[in-house]
Amino acid sequence: MSWLFERPACRLLLALVLALPTGGCGQATTGPGERPVPPGAFALVGGRTLGQGLLLRSTREQGVGSASQALISDALMALDSSARMPERATVVERGILVRGLLDRLRKDALERSPVQSQELDLAAKALWAELDRPRCVRTVNIVAAVAPLANGEQEERVMRRIAQAVQGAATTDELAVRVDQVPKDGVNVTAYFVPPLTEDGRVYMETPADAGAGVPPADYARAAAKLTYAGQTSDVVSTSAGYHVLMAIDILPAVSVSEPERTARLERAVADRRLEPELDRLRRQLQANTTVWQNPHRAALTSLVWRTQSEQDQSAPAPSGP
Repeated sequence: MSWLFERPACRLLLALVLALPTGGCGQATTGPGERPVPPGAFALVGGRTLGQGLLLRSTREQGVGSASQALISDALMALDSSARMPERATVVERGILVRGLLDRLRKDALERSPVQSQELDLAAKALWAELDRPRCVRTVNIVAAVAPLANGEQEERVMRRIAQAVQGAATTDELAVRVDQVPKDGVNVTAYFVPPLTEDGRVYMETPADAGAGVPPADYARAAAKLTYAGQTSDVVSTSAGYHVLMAIDILPAVSVSEPERTARLERAVADRRLEPELDRLRRQLQANTTVWQNPHRAALTSLVWRTQSEQDQSAPAPSGP
C-alpha cells in the first residue's frame, strides 16, 4: 500500500483517521483510558481492530477520509447491534465465518486440479433449471386410467365428452364443476395438479409441493408444451397411462444466464461436488457434538416463504422490451 503515502493529502487524511477516538466518530479525546491503535490498524472500535488492508480496499471506491468514516460507522453499528441483540449477532457472525470457510475450501478444491469436462457436464445436468431452463407449462391433468389389456373405448368416449365440456372454463374451480357434470358411465375420472414440465418431460420444481406431485408419461409433456396460454384446455391425449385432458394454469418462459455467470456457477458446483466428502465428515462431527433444535412449525414457515416469494415475483414489473 505504498501509494497511499505518496501524496501529502493522503498522508494528512490517514493521520486524521489514526487520530479518531476509539469509541466513536466524534471529537478526538485524550485521557488515561484511551487505548492505542495496534500496529497495522487504522482504528479501534470497541474491541474490534480495523486493519489498514481493509481501508486500502475501500479507498478504491472513495477517498481515504470517506472510506475510513464509512468503515468506522459500520463497525459502530455492528457493535451497537451486538449489544442490543447478542443472539442475532452470534448467528450472523457464525454465518459469515462459515461462508468464508466454504469460499476458501472451494478455491482450494479448484486449485488442486483443473476442472474436467465431465465434471462440468455433470454440473450442467444438475443445474439445468437454473442455468438453461426451457419453457415449462404447469397443468391440471384430468385422466381416465385404462387397465392393462383393456381396449379403453369407454374411457376415451367419456374423456371426449369432458374435453368438449371444459372448453372455455375460466378457472380451475369452474373446470372441476364442468367435469363433475359430465356423465361418466362408470369410468373413474380423476384430476390432479402436475408440476411445470419441459417439452422433453423434465420436471421443474418451482415449489416444495412440486417435488411430491405425480408426473405423467412423456406424451403428456409434449401435449402440455403445445398449450400457449393459461386457461387453455387440450383435446383428448392418449398415453400409456390412459386418456387425458389438460388445462394450462401457468406458462413459465425459458431462462438462460450469460456465459460468464454460467461458467462461474458451474465451477462452483464442481468445487462443491469435490468438497462433499469433507463436508459430510464435518457435518457428522458437528452433529455428534452439537445440540440441534428444529422449529416444529418449519414446514408451515417454509410454505409461507414460498408464497411470499411467489407474490413478489408476480407483482414485479415485467422487463421492458429493447
